[in-house]
Amino acid sequence: MRTLILLLAPALLCAEELDLPNGFEVEKERPDVPHSFSALRKYYKEKDDIQGRYRVRFSEALKYADAAEVLLLSFTPDREIPEGKESEYLLISPYGSYSKIIERKKLTGESLTECRSKTVKLLQEPYLAGPLCHFPIHGIRLFRGEKLIFETSLCWHCSNYFIRYPDDFDEASWVGFASDDLEKFLKKELPIPQSEIDRFNAKYGKKTNKAQQGGAEQPATAPESKSEGSKKPKPESEGRSQ
Repeated sequence: MRTLILLLAPALLCAEELDLPNGFEVEKERPDVPHSFSALRKYYKEKDDIQGRYRVRFSEALKYADAAEVLLLSFTPDREIPEGKESEYLLISPYGSYSKIIERKKLTGESLTECRSKTVKLLQEPYLAGPLCHFPIHGIRLFRGEKLIFETSLCWHCSNYFIRYPDDFDEASWVGFASDDLEKFLKKELPIPQSEIDRFNAKYGKKTNKAQQGGAEQPATAPESKSEGSKKPKPESEGRSQ
């Protein structure tokens, strides 16, 4: 029976329905294209599904974090760290750049519990395509004892963060999200200084919503455009967000 299944497997795969967009036109001279294009579309859809399941499973580990540190970051990362200043920066892994830590706060009690649960919830969200940019403004580090088990930076304007998948090796991948639970929490724990908001507006133009957080008007969180596929957000010199 097993031999029969193995023999039939290629035929079953060949009979698989193609995944093509509406209106796709097949050229008579290129009957191969629909199959290769369908294979590509299915690859990325299945990859997104695998990564989503990984984030959900990995989030279970974060429930055991017994310490947390939240960071206020410079939205303009640097390519290099001044010698001896490593502890003052957060590595933005997908870019290979470093964001200066403006302020940090260790959480305890209810704040620790809330940070942990909201970070777990963030990782369990479905992937949402977003703008091609990432300007870090807040960061999170979760620990079990002395061991760092998760860290990331967050961009509220582009609504994305990074995570390292098992096959990312030296880099990391961006994940877009929709909820604002963690954003509200971090802006409460570490409000964005008006000086940083003014610096951002001076550099990129004023884009604000009217919500007040910590006594200061915050940069808008709604993006202007959406990305497609697996494109990476642009670094500071190519995009804009906060």
